[in-house]
Amino acid sequence: MAAFLRKNFAHGSLAVQLTAIATQMTLNAGHTLPTDAGSFRVVIWNMVAFPNPADDPDAEVVTASYSGVPNIYNIVRAQEDTLQVTHAVGSEVALHYTAGVSEDDLDWLGSKKVNEAGIGNDMVPVVSGSNLVYKKILEYDSGLAVLIATV
Repeated sequence: MAAFLRKNFAHGSLAVQLTAIATQMTLNAGHTLPTDAGSFRVVIWNMVAFPNPADDPDAEVVTASYSGVPNIYNIVRAQEDTLQVTHAVGSEVALHYTAGVSEDDLDWLGSKKVNEAGIGNDMVPVVSGSNLVYKKILEYDSGLAVLIATV
């Protein structure tokens, strides 16, 4: 499984109302969301009323991928136990580290195979509390990394 795309502080706002059945979202020009091939998770919420998306009962997590058309993203709605709802023009859209992204990282890490030459050299992402840190593989056992330490 390929890991989700990441980009620090990536965000934008909706240029067009996102209906509850929409499968594409259009952002205002100047957004900083990824335009690389691949998918990523974003949170959509009313930042004016709720500066913290966790406080917005209508906040929605979606999986997004760039459509190839400027400012337009294909989306898979209602991810991670959120509801598929209508979002107004101007709603914030931001790439957040969500529980689903964390699970994706752990799945990737669990499938990471290294060879003995990779010991001390291969860097792998590891969730530490609410942070993602990169660590070096220090030991090798039957093709799987078994001990890691913070770099």
